[in-house]
Parts: sequence; structure tokens; C-alpha cells
Amino acid sequence: MATESLPPRYKALRRRSFERHLDLYLTAIYLLDGDSQLGGANLATYKKFESTAELRAAYLRAEQAPNLREPFAHSRTVQDLDKAIRQWRVTNPVLEAELRTIHDQHHCLSLTDFQQLISTQAGELACEYCELKESEFRRLIALGIVRTKRLRTRGRSFEFDCRDPQHGYEAGNVALCCYWCNNAKTDEFDVEEFKPIALALAAAWRQRLAKHTST
Repeated sequence: MATESLPPRYKALRRRSFERHLDLYLTAIYLLDGDSQLGGANLATYKKFESTAELRAAYLRAEQAPNLREPFAHSRTVQDLDKAIRQWRVTNPVLEAELRTIHDQHHCLSLTDFQQLISTQAGELACEYCELKESEFRRLIALGIVRTKRLRTRGRSFEFDCRDPQHGYEAGNVALCCYWCNNAKTDEFDVEEFKPIALALAAAWRQRLAKHTST
């Protein structure tokens, strides 16, 4: 299917997925020998690429560094890594486009899985975390008792979250959820940790709804 004909939300999910996956891959290449040109990046290694716990830990360490001068690997700093990745993307647009194609085919949630995720054939959609249904959120919004200032762009439809923050938007790891749960869970919690928080949010929503409808 041509990219132009893909659902906009699926295209947005694939873009986010590729950005993170490419960052991980180029970080892995950099970790091999500290080559600032990232010369080891190619189609064959990218197609077979799978992140490891060790790599994800190194990637997180770079992302969480208090400043870019923090040591990273091969006597280089986080800033050196950041500069190498930025420069690679500037000088390799054709290769990056080819890697994106491989990503979309092998490293991301398929269109079929995406369509199943948002299908209403099995019943009304609900947030995987707080379990509130789409109709409940529509009712909250219609009653004017939703307070977020971001309602113009978020909250009116369900979003997509990585169940395990250490993995990407791949098959089996994508959850359909509400904006509020997505915003609260971020990359900090896994599903088991976040579930009681989500259910507490659901209780607060239903309490607000009951309070409003009983007056």
C-alpha cells in the first residue's frame, strides 16, 4: 500500500517508531568501535538488528545524561554520539530512506495489526489501562467537565502506547489507551506497575461523572 493511502494515525506511529529504532541502531553501531562516521550502518545489519538489554541500558544512559559532556564509550562523550548521529543523518538521506522502508516492513507494527487494534468489531473500544470506554470519554467531554487545555489536539480519540517502554511500536507491544493514561504512564512504568494508577484514574473519572449527573 502506498504511503499516501495509509491512515494518518498509522503513519504517525510508524514515524515515531522509526525515529527511536534508528537512534537505537546507530547507537549500537557507534558502540562497536566509536567510529564517528558510523560506517558500519548498512541495509543488511539493519534488517537483522535487534536491540539487547545492554544496548537499551546504554541508550537510556545517554538520554539521561545530565549534560552532553558525560562519558559514553571509547573515551567519547554523549555529545560525540549525538554529533555522530546528527551528521550521519545529514550525509546519508538515501540510506536513511532505505532503512525506513526496512523498518516499516520488519521492525514495526503492521497495518493489519494496527487495524485490529482500533477495530470495533469485538465491541466498543476501551483504554487498555484504565478500562474506560470511548463513550464514557465522549460523555465527559460533552458535559464540559474535562479540564485539560490540550483537548483541541489530544483526548478526543485513543492513542497508542508501548506496553513495555524498553521496546518500540512492534507487534504485541502496542496498547490502545486514553490520552490521560498515556500521559501519566510515559516511559516510566510498565503495565503491571501502572495498572493500579490507571484504575485510580478511572475511579476519579467515574466519580466526577457521577457527581455531575446527580446534580
